[in-house]
Amino acid sequence: MLPHLPSPLRKDAAVSHVGICWANSLLALALFCLLLSPCRAQDAIRPSLTGAETSIARMHAPISQDPYNLKLGPVRFNFSAGLSTEYNDNINLAESGGASDLILGASIATQGEWKVTANNALRITLSLGYQKYLDHPQFDNLAVSVGPQSQISYDIFVVGVMKITLHDRFSVTQDPVEQATLSNTVSFRTFQNTAGAMALWDWNKLILTLGYDHFSDSSLDSAFAYDNHSAESVNASAALRVSASTVTGIDTAVNYSYYEQNFHNPSIAFSGGPFIEQKLSRYLDLRLSGGIQEIQFKSGGTNGDTSSLNGWYSNISLAHRINRFCTETLVGGHESTLALQTNYQTIDYLRYSLSFKLLKKITTSLNVFYEHVAESPGLKSETLDQFGGGLQLGYQLTKKLSLNGGCQTVTKQSNISGSNYLQNRLFLGAQYQF
Repeated sequence: MLPHLPSPLRKDAAVSHVGICWANSLLALALFCLLLSPCRAQDAIRPSLTGAETSIARMHAPISQDPYNLKLGPVRFNFSAGLSTEYNDNINLAESGGASDLILGASIATQGEWKVTANNALRITLSLGYQKYLDHPQFDNLAVSVGPQSQISYDIFVVGVMKITLHDRFSVTQDPVEQATLSNTVSFRTFQNTAGAMALWDWNKLILTLGYDHFSDSSLDSAFAYDNHSAESVNASAALRVSASTVTGIDTAVNYSYYEQNFHNPSIAFSGGPFIEQKLSRYLDLRLSGGIQEIQFKSGGTNGDTSSLNGWYSNISLAHRINRFCTETLVGGHESTLALQTNYQTIDYLRYSLSFKLLKKITTSLNVFYEHVAESPGLKSETLDQFGGGLQLGYQLTKKLSLNGGCQTVTKQSNISGSNYLQNRLFLGAQYQF
């Protein structure tokens, strides 16, 4: 069953559940697609993600009833572990003479939940991993990596119509492909943390959200220490349930970003505009959003960029359940984020994902993407096209043991000499659910 509001927050749970079920499946799939595809490291001012997160906040996940591996008093834990092998033919993203390697990986993940009351729960999701390069041991990940789904969250229900969610999301990323303007680099390890709170008021037809986040991005490689920065963010959303199949409203966000070093310029950003979430048919869901996006930068940074942004953003997300075996999503948009070498970068993107179940125990997924990135003027300003895709096959060997394998290719074409590359990956893995 899809998530719905606990009864203390609902005056008409049955009607409201119909109105949010379709949107939950759409936004979950759309966000899943966004997370799987290469994305920018500076997510603190991404309006498309801001809108998606506030929409998802309107869909309250119930307290889990899943089986657990370990119970310590009122706290339940689920554990899983995985092993992986990857062949990468261009680990350093070089235009010519790329280095290849075989990379071994291991990971462990846990999900914990403490049911404080019937409707209040404290949840934690944490995954840790390690990678070993057989031919280039200097690139071994000595520090553990933390998966992007790692978070601590706690829901507090107040006076029947209000929910406050306290959260702390954290991750360690290391794949330079995720930062499109990087080339000739093996590792781009950063620790990102987002801590904050979101309040939600639910009056059946009208839902309001107000949130605050403190975002920090710290490089684990000294070469990129100049990009260490933090941001204070306030976002608000108002959503009106027009009918059982239509939700419309407005999303807004304000962000203040500042840096540890003097290479970049501090900035204040604003984005805001309308959105609509529409169930087009029983199996087809749509989310549209768009509006203005402005980023004003202070002067004094040594990156040589004195420009500011007066622009716009737009996003479309389509989720299609073809049949009970096959689903697909399409996400596209235009937006701007903080850049690695200049003040900001503008991104046009299109991402498609298809998943289907071949047999009872076999699943297949396909994803393709395209991005056009243009940096603002600076000492080194880049314009590029990045595109690629991947195919993955999963097999449920036993009730607890699953196998997966696949391939991925990424190509970059840049206006800067020596920055083009082609990278291909092949991987095999296994995961055990304790």
